[in-house]
Amino acid sequence: FDVPAGTPVRIRLTNRDSMPHNLLVCKPGSMRRVGITADNMGTGPDAVAKNYVPEMKEILHVLAMVEPGETDEVLFVAPTRPGRYPYVCTFPGHWPMMNGVMTVKRR
Repeated sequence: FDVPAGTPVRIRLTNRDSMPHNLLVCKPGSMRRVGITADNMGTGPDAVAKNYVPEMKEILHVLAMVEPGETDEVLFVAPTRPGRYPYVCTFPGHWPMMNGVMTVKRR
């Protein structure tokens, strides 16, 4: 999806799946690094408590785990720098296929 630079953004996630999902908006070019780091957290209690979100400077915004049948949203201001900002689910094993791009365009 496309957004103008520096404008408010609302991402609403309605989880119609049978497992939880989250959504992380990341810096350009960082999706693979974020996904691998999240997978390396494993599935232990610490990873669950952190919503499978690694502590990384590449992660700009987080919508925590949304359980099946629930809806949540994250609100933020789009970056001022145009570019392709990946978004990804970091539930273990999901990032390679559950991802997309928020394209920030000049106003």
